[in-house]
Amino acid sequence: MDPLEHIRYEDLNEDGRLVWDVLGREATLELIEAVGGGRIYLQAPHKLRARVRRRLAREMLAEGLTPDEVRRRLRARVSRL
Repeated sequence: MDPLEHIRYEDLNEDGRLVWDVLGREATLELIEAVGGGRIYLQAPHKLRARVRRRLAREMLAEGLTPDEVRRRLRARVSRL
């Protein structure tokens, strides 16, 4: 018998409870099994969006789109390529 099969919300620390709240019980258990005991840094959404926009802009420019077209499609500045 694996004790984790009987885990309750109150058995978790604050971080574990946050994961449970966001992802649910099963995903929390899978994450604990995969990386339990380690620290995971998740980027802030606005930083991740900016990184993706920069990558998409570089790809679009490499495909031959003009900077103005890239700006229009991404609704963003392209100055930081």
